Amino acid sequence: MLWRMLFTSVAIAGCILLDNYVDLPYSLKGESGSVYYYFFGSVVFGGLFGVYLLPMLCVFPWYQNMDQHKYSRREITLRILKCGVTLALGYIMLIIILRIMNLPMLMDYEKQDIVDSVLDGEVFAHFDIIASGREILYFLIAILFAFCEGCLSGIVAEYASYHTADKSHVIISPAVCMVCLVYLGKYLRIPDDFRLDRWLLMRSVLDNSLLTVLIVVLITTVFLFLSILHLSKKRKQNDQPGKKPVNKGYAIGIILLLLAVLFMELADLMSFVNACTDEFSVSVTPFSYPFAIGESFCQMVYMIFYLGLISLFVSKHYRDRARSPFRVAGRLITISLLMSGAFLIMSCLTLRHPEFRNEWKPVWSVLALRYSAYLSFDIPLPFIQNNTPLAALIISFILTNLCSVLLGTIYILGNQIRSGIGSIASFGITLLDITAYNLLEFKIRAFSPLSWAQYVDYDSDGCLNQIHVTVYCAIFVILIYINLLAFHLLKRREHPNG
Repeated sequence: MLWRMLFTSVAIAGCILLDNYVDLPYSLKGESGSVYYYFFGSVVFGGLFGVYLLPMLCVFPWYQNMDQHKYSRREITLRILKCGVTLALGYIMLIIILRIMNLPMLMDYEKQDIVDSVLDGEVFAHFDIIASGREILYFLIAILFAFCEGCLSGIVAEYASYHTADKSHVIISPAVCMVCLVYLGKYLRIPDDFRLDRWLLMRSVLDNSLLTVLIVVLITTVFLFLSILHLSKKRKQNDQPGKKPVNKGYAIGIILLLLAVLFMELADLMSFVNACTDEFSVSVTPFSYPFAIGESFCQMVYMIFYLGLISLFVSKHYRDRARSPFRVAGRLITISLLMSGAFLIMSCLTLRHPEFRNEWKPVWSVLALRYSAYLSFDIPLPFIQNNTPLAALIISFILTNLCSVLLGTIYILGNQIRSGIGSIASFGITLLDITAYNLLEFKIRAFSPLSWAQYVDYDSDGCLNQIHVTVYCAIFVILIYINLLAFHLLKRREHPNG
């Protein structure tokens, strides 16, 4: 298992570097970059691969062989602690890799900028430590927080493994939990200084660094202690894990949580539209679905939660029983249609003063012309001029469902190759579109299925990257069919008489 830990730690370091890959060529030439630069750009400042993929990767080596797991307090404790060590080792591996590349821990101008910001009173989390010349202590705190985050991810995975025997769901559960933690903190308007996710990522402190470190360690210790007691007791009562594909109560709880986060995401997106309709006492066509699902962050959250649902309802138990890949595809399509239908209904409910007509009310045109800078999403005026609400809704609905099903087939195919691979691959693909914006590398969008599904970005001729929407639909269908065929062939090889 040691080689798995080492391989995973390198992958963790790679995810952090991937969030800043544009700068890597210059760093390899020794022209710029530092350990602090790559760490801050990915984890602290707000990368995606270094934030959302790491909770999955750190549990990946330890939940591959769940059939061989033992559930004594000692074994549960060791598994959770190993998750923490794996993530901490990933941070250490990042430092080693960058030091081998002859990059300093901190560039002189970076340190001077931090000192100046502290003197000006613009103190970011833990900057006072670097300003006092203790940058090594800064990275030691980062490694400690990585250990705590890994342990908390292990706790989530351990609870997920109690409720379902599907390894792929167990591996994806910490990532979905991190997304929920981030977005619930945002939409419940919890102050940044009181958010656990921001403490772990070194983005906020509660009063000072020392107090924050003590609180994070205390929270991790308490959660670890209570979860071990609770899980070991539950395992003694039911020492037959994996008997059922998924616990129904657990599934219902996950669905309600995902719907709540999606609803809050939509309400936040449409808050300015509602403010305008309230101020001018006008109605609005409630077909905001194309704009909402075309917003990168909202679409990313939507697709991540779709993956969370299929990890529950297209489990290994179901995939093994399904004789035809088209039965699996049928369930993927059903879940996609139900989720997109729920999203469509929520997109209508989040708008006040709705008026259902197949024409854009003046509100949308006014927003596109005069208030686009204040909106959280794009409303291109040519899009409104060239598409009726119903046509835009139908095309966006089709593209979204095709994208969802494609991600679902990548999920099941990857997990058929090796449990957990599909979870990581499909989750990583959901981050491509928003990563392109973060890095200002828009060429990446040409390879992102999520970008293809954003109909609001198509031009007046219905083209994206000079490719027509019908061609993208055909590409989706072909890729889905290829993935299902490959899944079927792999399954036939494993079960030739099945």
